Amino acid sequence: MSTAMCVQSKLHMSQYTMEDWLQMERELTRQRGLWGPPVGSDLDKWMLDMTEGFFHISLHIYIVL
Repeated sequence: MSTAMCVQSKLHMSQYTMEDWLQMERELTRQRGLWGPPVGSDLDKWMLDMTEGFFHISLHIYIVL
């Protein structure tokens, strides 16, 4: 593989990786994404999820809109 092809391949991989990361970041920080928006809302409320029963060890908390 020539040096020019190697440099071009690395550049292409770097661009692809950056585009892929930006897409993942948008998905994670969107309104109902895993990380949510950077600033929360005053209307956010939290409620304990009791679907597993009262004595279940890992209780879940979820946001109530």
